[in-house]
Amino acid sequence: MSKSKWRAWITGITFLGVVFLLFQAIEKSNEKIIKGIGVEIIPLEDGHSLMVREDIEEILNKLYSNTLIGSSLEQIDVLVLEDALRKEPTIAVAEVYIDARQILNVVIQQRKPLLRVIDDKGGNYYLDEEGRALPLSAHFTARVPIVTGEIEVYDDNFLYLKNFNLKHVFLLAKRMLDDEFYEALTEQFVVYPGGEIEIIPKLGNAKIFFGEYVDVEEKLENLMIFLTELQPRQGWKDYKSINIAFKGQVICERA
Repeated sequence: MSKSKWRAWITGITFLGVVFLLFQAIEKSNEKIIKGIGVEIIPLEDGHSLMVREDIEEILNKLYSNTLIGSSLEQIDVLVLEDALRKEPTIAVAEVYIDARQILNVVIQQRKPLLRVIDDKGGNYYLDEEGRALPLSAHFTARVPIVTGEIEVYDDNFLYLKNFNLKHVFLLAKRMLDDEFYEALTEQFVVYPGGEIEIIPKLGNAKIFFGEYVDVEEKLENLMIFLTELQPRQGWKDYKSINIAFKGQVICERA
């Protein structure tokens, strides 16, 4: 083979190699992979959040051994990701989708704490409006009424159990916190061994002894009448205790 033909052959091979590498680069750039993660956590009503972006990314990356970014779109099952997120007790709703930019987007709606329970067994957690237990957050402490005292260990089915103190105080708290009048009043619930409940108000020194979880509406009505009709004239803040445990009665003790 002459030198000129040899050079032409080498040049041709080199050209084909460059073209091949160019096509490889183009194909690589057009490869359908996850290029990033977008996280939106819808804040609670007070503007705060129990979770942060890093919490969500940690859950997602556990499923893909920290290789989610760069994974092929064909390997990503958004339904599996949504299911994994919904298993987190703090998450109420999770939506996952991939946009045209190949960004994996996650939208989170958090569960809203209704109460914080600090029981005598060492438990310390929130209850949401459905009675589900939520772990405390390292990022934010929700300002909600506290439940203390003789509380059983949390059970997922506690709302269906009979003679369960946690059930009774939760139902009473939910009833009161759904009403603006009682919500503004309530700071803490204390549960005693016999199941009697005491309410500690936000203002004043008078503790409200509710008693057992019976005749709920009648007791609350008696309390409202006392606070709205008698309090303006007599000043209920001067009382040490207000007892509404007995049917048809409001028994007060002055400080």
